Amino acid sequence: MVSPVDSIPTPGTLRAVCSTSMHVGGCASNAAIDLAKLGVPAVLCCKVGNDAFGDFVCAECINAGVDVSGVIKTQEASTTSSVVCVNSSGERSFLYTPGSTSTLRGEDIPLKLVDECDIVFVAGAMLLEKLDGEPCRRLLEYARQKGKFTAMDTAWDFEEIWMPKLTLRFLAWTCLCPVMKKRSV
Repeated sequence: MVSPVDSIPTPGTLRAVCSTSMHVGGCASNAAIDLAKLGVPAVLCCKVGNDAFGDFVCAECINAGVDVSGVIKTQEASTTSSVVCVNSSGERSFLYTPGSTSTLRGEDIPLKLVDECDIVFVAGAMLLEKLDGEPCRRLLEYARQKGKFTAMDTAWDFEEIWMPKLTLRFLAWTCLCPVMKKRSV
């Protein structure tokens, strides 16, 4: 996280900022950490790279009380990361590296984890290149057939093809939490 960033420096120049910090982020890890802090058991199932960022994500989740038995370390890609630029009014912009998130496949998710939980929360939809669409629909349908509450939180679709990605999932989730642009009143 970098702050304040009111504009990107002209190429070849330098601009000072007041602060930089590193945090675990993303829909899935944020939800799991928040649930664990509330005393609710949470299992995180995702892919991270076999790198320092992946180690950081796992360590921070474990420290918060999250079960990371569903986290897969991969050599396929580096851990997904974002640079969050916060301007002087507090508004955020993101520079995003898809990395390991884009390699998560339906077959990577152990159905045993689905069987053992009450809620299946697909977080970061629209960024899950190998899971978005039909594979996600199948996963959520399996969970629903097992009597699980299913929920989905979309991320910003930088490819801007929202509806084709969502259409296949409409019948498989109980709750949808879409990303909306903030509107001024």
